[in-house]
Amino acid sequence: MSLTPESEAILARLAASVEDLQWHSETDAPFELLYWPGTVGKQLAPADVLKLVGLESDTPLEVLAVEAFFAPALTPQDWHTPVEVEETQRFQALQRLLSETLTQLQVYRCGEIELEIYITGQLPTGEWAVLHTSAVET
Repeated sequence: MSLTPESEAILARLAASVEDLQWHSETDAPFELLYWPGTVGKQLAPADVLKLVGLESDTPLEVLAVEAFFAPALTPQDWHTPVEVEETQRFQALQRLLSETLTQLQVYRCGEIELEIYITGQLPTGEWAVLHTSAVET
């Protein structure tokens, strides 16, 4: 199934929203937009996510709500520099965009210490759009 113009527009908006945006942990990592064709209407179980991203079935995996995942990046702080204020606003806009354009939103944190993070959501046509990033947490 090919993407509809509406889904293509959503993917383009998501790609633009994460351009030059980094997830901060013990390292900083960019976001990458993925699209999982062949998943129309399918509900994603943790085992499906591990298979789709090529990880072993026994890989540790934590499922989070999008709001819980983004919470640390959404709160402005008094000590933020102008660049950090702008970044907080970009994360707020990204979370709004995800919530307004995708359904079935989930965050999958795969691994231990060196994490692969997949923010998944269904497009209106039923395919899954994914934002991928990574984090290091010791």
